[in-house]
Amino acid sequence: MRAPARFVVLALLALGCDSRAKPLDSAPVSHAEPPAAPKSRALTQKAALSVDARDRVSTLRVSAHVGNVTIRRQGVEWIIAGDKGCTVPARRIARALDDLTKLQAVESGERVPEGNAFELQIDAMAGESPSLHLELADRNDSGDLVRLSDDSMVRIRGLDRKLWLPEPSLWCADL
Repeated sequence: MRAPARFVVLALLALGCDSRAKPLDSAPVSHAEPPAAPKSRALTQKAALSVDARDRVSTLRVSAHVGNVTIRRQGVEWIIAGDKGCTVPARRIARALDDLTKLQAVESGERVPEGNAFELQIDAMAGESPSLHLELADRNDSGDLVRLSDDSMVRIRGLDRKLWLPEPSLWCADL
């Protein structure tokens, strides 16, 4: 090839090259991956009862400094055993379980408070397996400060604290 022709070929090749070209290992992947779930959605999944888990819950425990109550499903009924025991109205249980499924959580960035700062503990169990564990501390405009079972701290919104009373007799009354 003569010198001027070689120069034209090299010039054309140079025009087609991009000096900012990416290396081969950063080329786009041919398969699409789903976008990562937003962090608040992932936290909510840990801080709320899933619909599937809701159907399997067989025990609810509510504990506070002033008392506690354990409610167990026996067949289609929910029972509180003991002297203050009763059959809990189905509508009361349905509202409580619905309440746990609608919770929204956001990362709080707050440190774990002292143990006595926790005012209320709610456990939902499927047999012997925990479905949801919430330890509630203070409440403010951002929601309830909650420690989850993995020791992470979140603020949750949507919890109706009037439903989660640690006194057995209050569960025996219909709402």
